[in-house]
Amino acid sequence: MLFRSHLNTGRSIIGKGTSKDGFNLKSDPEPFMVPEKSGVFSSYEEYGVEDPRCVLLDDGFYYITYSAYSRFGVRIAMARTKDIKEVEKVSLISQADSRNTVIFPEKIN
Repeated sequence: MLFRSHLNTGRSIIGKGTSKDGFNLKSDPEPFMVPEKSGVFSSYEEYGVEDPRCVLLDDGFYYITYSAYSRFGVRIAMARTKDIKEVEKVSLISQADSRNTVIFPEKIN
């Protein structure tokens, strides 16, 4: 499970938890995704990353849409991972003031 949490600084992050039985969740001690401190994503994630939505697609990647917060507002970003351990941030996929996007796991028509 991916979830929103916070650092001591108040910045939101994305954490990861696992469960063997579907009821008892154990959170990883380290964040799964944190705001970037450099590069193209850093300007758009300066206030935090949150609200992850994850879907497995046919190419074997889990695609994660999440909200990226900054002084420019909130935008949707997309990341991907094959193993839910290492994550690659791919792109910002919306204009400002959009949030909570999900990718459908199957094509429609």
